Amino acid sequence: MKNFRRSFAILAIFSLVLSLFAGLVQNENAQAAAKPGKPVISVKTGDEGKSAVITIGKTKDAQGYKIMVKKPGAKKFTKLATISEDGTAKRTYTAKKLTEGEYQFKVRAYLKNGKKTVWGKYSKVAKVTVKAVEKEAKVKLDPKVAAVLDENYPELKVLAEAGEIGVTVKTEDEAKEYITLGKWNYERMSWKYYPDAECELYDVITDSKATPMEWQILEYSADGKKALVLSRYVIGHLAYDDEWREVTWETCSARKWLNETFFEKAFSEDEQKLIESTKLKNSDNPETGTKGGNDTEDRIFYLSLEEATKYFPTPEGIGFSVYKYLCTSIDGQVCSWYLRTPGYSQEAVSSYEGTGCPNAYGFGTGQQEFCVRPAFWITLTPEIIENNNLSLSKGKKAESELSIEDLCFTFGSWAIPSMDRNKNPIQWQLLDYDKKNGKILLLSRYSVDNTSFDESNIGSHEQNLDVYWEDCTLRKWLNEKFYDGAFSAAEKARIINTTLTNKGSKDYGKKDGKDTKDNVFLLSQDEAELYFDHSKGDWAANRVLERPDGSIDLWFLRSPGNKNNTAAYVNEFGCADPEPGANIASAAVRPAIWISLK
Repeated sequence: MKNFRRSFAILAIFSLVLSLFAGLVQNENAQAAAKPGKPVISVKTGDEGKSAVITIGKTKDAQGYKIMVKKPGAKKFTKLATISEDGTAKRTYTAKKLTEGEYQFKVRAYLKNGKKTVWGKYSKVAKVTVKAVEKEAKVKLDPKVAAVLDENYPELKVLAEAGEIGVTVKTEDEAKEYITLGKWNYERMSWKYYPDAECELYDVITDSKATPMEWQILEYSADGKKALVLSRYVIGHLAYDDEWREVTWETCSARKWLNETFFEKAFSEDEQKLIESTKLKNSDNPETGTKGGNDTEDRIFYLSLEEATKYFPTPEGIGFSVYKYLCTSIDGQVCSWYLRTPGYSQEAVSSYEGTGCPNAYGFGTGQQEFCVRPAFWITLTPEIIENNNLSLSKGKKAESELSIEDLCFTFGSWAIPSMDRNKNPIQWQLLDYDKKNGKILLLSRYSVDNTSFDESNIGSHEQNLDVYWEDCTLRKWLNEKFYDGAFSAAEKARIINTTLTNKGSKDYGKKDGKDTKDNVFLLSQDEAELYFDHSKGDWAANRVLERPDGSIDLWFLRSPGNKNNTAAYVNEFGCADPEPGANIASAAVRPAIWISLK
């Protein structure tokens, strides 16, 4: 009986051990068969776009997660991080210090089976795009300037705020105010080159539709109730007199046309009532002594020589053309205009050159090449004052919104000979914006030097020197001395080495030059016409080069001239022409550069 009890106890212990062992095996087999589920993830940017936050949903049987990332431009995923789920983890991970571009993320869960790691399936890929982080502005732009750049060239605004390129507002030496009154069918000149005659002629084309006229205020009356105004643009071509004869302002046909035909056609009845009848003093020519004739009373008139020099005074030291007094047609072509003072004789009349200087000797009264620029005194109504935002006092200019044309840019520095010997920031005007490739074309606002196109050009009227842009000394100077001296290493890094096409001149039988690669270059004739929006032969005001002192200069183009020892250039009337008419051994240099905005 004692032995039986002992045997039963042993059997019971054996059964218990066997049962425990079976449970362990069953539990181990169950664990070996388990796999974590497939995670569900989401991702969003954080920290103002500088990071990405990956959030992982609760996943069955997961003990942790491995996060994979595919960075912008990468071909495959790489491990980003591994996180464990211990009951307190939030199942989130933040990827920091991200650069611009698209990031892709995927996650899979795992569990531990002893020393073995069991992996589940990857989640679906979640994507997020990180935008470029805006750098803190080093330069605080004027709000108006910032608004113009933001609307037109946002990439350029970033460079300006970073201090990599300067932005300034063009200033005018004199305040100019305008009023709008009347309508007129303006005339325009259409130029055409005639190879057989080897010359350029123009046809006058009259607009079919009348355009509102703008008038520049020259002077206010003492009480501010009246103003003397001059047409902003010439209105057309008209001989001073129908015949070549001795005349004065009193007897010329232009006076009759202005006060009858023009007055009645250009202005409504209500507008006509505002135009004052003015007593005019018709003085003798101060330089030639030619008699001015009797005084007259007119509503519409030409300025006298005395009045023109009063309202458009030549700055001291400038003896020729003055940029700020350029006069143009409504489409921007430089024009000369009649005055009412007689010229070198009674068969001539004085004039004001389109390039901004008076001509006391004048031209024949029967010539029709000169243009009409009327003037009159007007009563200023409250409506005119309000609609035109007038100041009613000389020298004050009402504030107006800026446009991109009002801005110029500074990049690099150079000692401009006509200014002083010290380096000054180089001012540039923007010609072209290649948005796709992130670059802009700049042309210097002023000349950086006056030199020859090629050193062998000097004094070589009779020599047959075949000089093209590819081998001229000016190209070498621009890409070596100027490039190295004007720009810092950081600025050079932004200047794009550009492949240039160098065409010849079919009109003058000049062959094409070789293509070149340049950091700094001159515009070609085609580019000058393209970027300033005028065709060949036009006298274009926006192509005229102003010196820092306000006078006008000629400037080189890289296209060949009409002879082998010449280069094309832009003259004082803004005409881009390969025919200089004389050997050009010296002209102004206006460099151009493409710079990257990236």
